[in-house]
Amino acid sequence: MTTGFVSHHVAISVRNAEESIRFYEYFGFRVVATWFAKDNSLTIVHMALPEGFVLELFYYAKNAESPVLELGVGNDLEALGVKHFGFHVSDLVSVRERMVADGRNVTELKHGRTKVDYFFVSDPDGIWVEVVEDTRTLSASTPLVLHEE
Repeated sequence: MTTGFVSHHVAISVRNAEESIRFYEYFGFRVVATWFAKDNSLTIVHMALPEGFVLELFYYAKNAESPVLELGVGNDLEALGVKHFGFHVSDLVSVRERMVADGRNVTELKHGRTKVDYFFVSDPDGIWVEVVEDTRTLSASTPLVLHEE
């Protein structure tokens, strides 16, 4: 068994670096590094959570005028590929209420098939980010097995 792997980062491409920075600051990310191409065609921003997990934003100048993505909630789950990333909170209802009050585009609260409560919030580019309250006790030695009811 391989060991030593720790989550490091997720990368997304964005239309506006400053808008995306403000959005992801809401989740606790802070800018820790920025790289600029000489011709201003690309900016790479690393934002990190206090525990070190990094969100890598790629801002290509050519994408500035691109339309907001029109993806199904969860980022078109049935299509192949990476879908979304999620953040755990301990009080899902109050976090959602605060996001609604702040004018964020959020879905209704749901209880998922895998027994977690969640909602999605859309970032400035139309990418859906999941916010989860997960009270399950999970263990690789006794995996949870669920079936449709």
